[in-house]
Amino acid sequence: MKKFGAILVIFFLIVVLFFVSIRFQDGPMGPFAGGPLEAGAWTSSEGTDFSYVSDISTIELQLLDPPRSRTVWVIYHEGDLYVPCGFIDLPIWKQWPHEAMANGEAVARIDGKRFPFELERVEDPTLWSKISALAAAKYDLPVEPSDTSQMDTLWIFRMNDEQS
Repeated sequence: MKKFGAILVIFFLIVVLFFVSIRFQDGPMGPFAGGPLEAGAWTSSEGTDFSYVSDISTIELQLLDPPRSRTVWVIYHEGDLYVPCGFIDLPIWKQWPHEAMANGEAVARIDGKRFPFELERVEDPTLWSKISALAAAKYDLPVEPSDTSQMDTLWIFRMNDEQS
């Protein structure tokens, strides 16, 4: 029994060390949140043609406060980028959307370049329906875009260009 307890303690310490260490990494590690995005040339998001993002599955996104990064899905629609986020009702699992509502200043790393953005939650039901339909098609999600009651469980953020 002591050996089992020792193995359990060692396993727990390894997991804790892993999560602490990735907070100091440049960017996320797969599904695990990482540290601030440090590598990559700074590029203005204003006026940038992001249409190529339609062919990209994920990007790295970091809020400025708190400075943690994560891997997120991305949708391109009519010149704008959008980030869908589910599991809103599990705040222990998904804290960043609530943090983005408090302060939407963000950095995205796309194809090795860093872009400043301001995240703004999509509250318009018509726009939410369009973007959720694109997300459902791109990521094979069980979302019914015409059911705007799902806006409470699937938040979508528009990535607005940096402010001049």
